[in-house]
Parts: sequence; structure tokens; C-alpha cells
Amino acid sequence: MSFDTKKIDEIIVGRVIPHIYAFSTNTIPNYLKVGDTYRTVDSRLKEWERHFPHLNKEYEKEAVLNGTNYFRDYSVHKFLETKKGKKRLQTSDLPNGGYYSNEFFKD
Repeated sequence: MSFDTKKIDEIIVGRVIPHIYAFSTNTIPNYLKVGDTYRTVDSRLKEWERHFPHLNKEYEKEAVLNGTNYFRDYSVHKFLETKKGKKRLQTSDLPNGGYYSNEFFKD
């Protein structure tokens, strides 16, 4: 017998394996927002949709190495800046003073 758990899944949220995610938005073109979450990525993106209603999920992957070592988005941010030379979003880059997060990286 199969049960529809959609409603209960919206109410009861337990800890999940952390994930790294990225999304783009036409509000801040040519930038990618990179973050992490201990909830489902879809739940986290729904929260971001309050600020960026037309976001596009670009990436989602478990934030774990070798099955046991977890990492945070800070490590990915540092890699993007130091190894890839990516520039973080600055408040002066925002069109019309939109919502700011320093977790956006150019190109």
C-alpha cells in the first residue's frame, strides 16, 4: 500500500545530508548564487524565491567527501575566489538596490 506523504513532508523536516546548491536569476544576470543547506535544496530554494521569483536551479550535490567528511559553502566560496578568480557580488553591482547576498559569484 502506498501513501501520499507530500503534506507531511512539508510539515516535518528532519536533518538531511548537507547539500551544496547554486542558482541563477535574471534579477542579477551573469552571477551564480552558491550556498549550502541541511534541509532539502527545494525547500531552501523556495525561501530564496521570495527575493528571486524567477530563479533557476543550476546545481545540487551532497556536500560530502569520501562518504564521511562534510564541507560547507565557505569552502566552495574560497575555491571560487582563490582558485577560479571569481568576483563576489558587490552592493554597487545590484540594479536598483535589489536584495544583496555576498554568495553570488560573477560568470
